[in-house]
Amino acid sequence: MKSDIKIFLVDDDPFSLYSYKGQLEHSGYKNIWVLRSGEDCIRHLGEKPQVIFLDHQMDQLNGIEVLQKIKRYYPEVRVVIVSGRDCVNTAVNSMKLGAYDYILKGEEEMKRMLSILRQINLDKIETIRNKTVLSPLKDLTPLVIFISLLLILQSGVVIYYYSSLMVSVLSLMVLTLGVGLVLTRSHKVRRILSYL
Repeated sequence: MKSDIKIFLVDDDPFSLYSYKGQLEHSGYKNIWVLRSGEDCIRHLGEKPQVIFLDHQMDQLNGIEVLQKIKRYYPEVRVVIVSGRDCVNTAVNSMKLGAYDYILKGEEEMKRMLSILRQINLDKIETIRNKTVLSPLKDLTPLVIFISLLLILQSGVVIYYYSSLMVSVLSLMVLTLGVGLVLTRSHKVRRILSYL
């Protein structure tokens, strides 16, 4: 799963770039692109990276300017600003503009990068799991609506006939139980519930 993530490393400092690349490869990430400027990053966005580690202070276009351009055209890309300056305003501003996270360069930067990549992997797995679990439910929607309407009509007749509060409460309980029984009898729903 690690090698599936396409990572862009964007920094005008070659030492930092190749240091990050080597450590990420050592940790199992293989699809890493090394880009030496914000312009290079923007030119290669068509390659559809999932994560961009973007240096804040670069010549010509700084990280914030590049972040804005990325988010304008590729809002789904997770951009992490990496900065050598401990500036709260920069961190807050980058998060407001859509950065996934903000890392301060120093002793812990690689540890934070790996932590962020693990979180993105978990997010990716969760998205796949949600698509797998929720898409079969779409097929059941008309059936559930139909049965719910029948039960509501049946409950309405009972409520009208007896016109007592206790009967209406019991009808709602029967409605809930009835929908639950119908759903648990469906093969697809049992399969979905087994994942939970």
